[in-house]
Amino acid sequence: MNNGESNSDFIKQINAKIEYYEDRINSGIFLNVNNERDISEIFGVLDYLKEKFKRWNNRNIFNYSGDLFKDESILVIGAADEEEAKIIIITVYLKILIKEQKIQFTSKYKSITELELFLQGEITKNLKNGYPDDRLFEKELRDHLNKIIEE
Repeated sequence: MNNGESNSDFIKQINAKIEYYEDRINSGIFLNVNNERDISEIFGVLDYLKEKFKRWNNRNIFNYSGDLFKDESILVIGAADEEEAKIIIITVYLKILIKEQKIQFTSKYKSITELELFLQGEITKNLKNGYPDDRLFEKELRDHLNKIIEE
């Protein structure tokens, strides 16, 4: 923001970017996965949203494990493709920046475009198909998702 933009202008730009991305999300959910979260909690969320999963009919599972969310692994389940998964992650991250008022983090970026390019690069580098950290969990998750969609 070295070009004289105020924090409030930058916040407005972030909010506009959030709206832009939200308009492009058609399917998929974002979940934090940490060691304290029980697999049954995740299955409960999937069960609760089963009608959406049936409507979306997407069985994709993406995993982001990088610097944006510190000690948590992120799952995006039901997104149409990798691009939609990236959009979901960027949107959630930008919402967290606003909610937690971490705008000082963005001060090293000259524009919202520069911040967006950083986020896209970071997510692309660390986004994997499936859940490579735990293949058994991934299989259980896929089986449960298939069961929900095929009911």
